[in-house]
Amino acid sequence: MKKKGLLLSLLLSTAMAFGVTAVAEEQTAQPAEQQTWSYQTEDGVLSIQAPNEQWHVVSDPNYWFVLSDGGNTITIDHLANGEALPASVVAGGETEAVYQAFVSTKNEVFAIKGSAVKQENLEEIMKMIGTIKVLKYDTKTAIIEAPAPTGTGMSVTPINETYYSTSDYLNVRVGCSTNDSVVGNLTYGEAVTVLGSVSQDGKDTGWYQVSYNGTTAYVSASFLSKTKPEEKPAEKQSADTSSDEYFLVYGYDGISVAIHSVGGAMNEDMDGKTYVDQGNGVYFCIPTGEYFGIDPSVWVSGALAGQGMDYSNVNVEGDPYGDTSQGYTDPDQINVEGDPYGNTTPPDQVNVEGDPYGN
Repeated sequence: MKKKGLLLSLLLSTAMAFGVTAVAEEQTAQPAEQQTWSYQTEDGVLSIQAPNEQWHVVSDPNYWFVLSDGGNTITIDHLANGEALPASVVAGGETEAVYQAFVSTKNEVFAIKGSAVKQENLEEIMKMIGTIKVLKYDTKTAIIEAPAPTGTGMSVTPINETYYSTSDYLNVRVGCSTNDSVVGNLTYGEAVTVLGSVSQDGKDTGWYQVSYNGTTAYVSASFLSKTKPEEKPAEKQSADTSSDEYFLVYGYDGISVAIHSVGGAMNEDMDGKTYVDQGNGVYFCIPTGEYFGIDPSVWVSGALAGQGMDYSNVNVEGDPYGDTSQGYTDPDQINVEGDPYGNTTPPDQVNVEGDPYGN
């Protein structure tokens, strides 16, 4: 009996010993979670994690963001995509190792550099850089490098901002001259990226270089605004035609305008603009130089039916007569500062009583 009791005690002791060992192994199989310190840029665009609290944010006017532990550093520059990137850096002096990286989106680039005082610190720096997260994308606008316009003394001052057309039919040209070919047009309120303003010999030419359908083009600066224009009066008018005396006429761009007769061939819209009835269902707006039709079908392939008027020659850079529609080919003779005849007609015969053709 004593031997059996001794054997049982030994078995229990062995089992308990193995049990303790098993528990200990299970506990050591789960590594302790490492604490990290997270830092964000002041604008909340980017975050990075550090392995210990020795790393802290350092103020440096030469960089957008700097993190340092008193010796090793991580610097980050925030650039618009298209800006010149910082030059490559090699280890030397007090820095034994350097790591550089770039994070790029369509509009911005984050240029990152880690400098290690000792080479063995580089791995920690690379791991920290690997924790970088971009919290807000595209907070900058890409800089589109565009070629300068042809011509002696021509240059472009960068703008790289969104502008809006204030014209119903604003020509987009291959060059900064009304003699250059038209590649398209902008409608009222349409947005376009202005790359820069064009100068010649240091003087403003009155033209903007723009990005249009993936290429570089030019638009008259007089008809672009940084502020999006309000809804056109014509669009507001078309919503109210309850009065029997008003009727709708339609422009080339599909905009309808409510007008009514004020006697003879003269009509007015709700803003007081005058429209002349030219027959065949065609109306001419004197202040804007635009043609309208009583029926949208008067517009056929850009030509106003019954008038022989090619609309591509109308409203060129805000000129209702265009470069050729009245027979003028010299840009100096085209509707400058509101004079439809340019310099070729005596002033007393121009724009008398609201009539652009005089008496």
